Amino acid sequence: MQLIDLCAFSDEELAVGGKLGIFLLILKHIYDEHILERVSQLLPEMQELDVDQDGRDFLISVFTYLFEASPTEKQEEIHVSLRA
Repeated sequence: MQLIDLCAFSDEELAVGGKLGIFLLILKHIYDEHILERVSQLLPEMQELDVDQDGRDFLISVFTYLFEASPTEKQEEIHVSLRA
């Protein structure tokens, strides 16, 4: 198994579009102080995903990861932002 440091790549290199690009950028920035700004920038692309079961499952996975992996102090902020 090979581990890859996503910080070694620019956001432009990781923004390959679709689910993969969204997930790579969230993985890279999960501990950033401004993760909510990053998620806000990705929302239009998330809204373009198919609304089929795969698209819903993907979004559930992304938001579960955001809540579970983000620092505790950010979790409430993420929750409030998503409800707005």
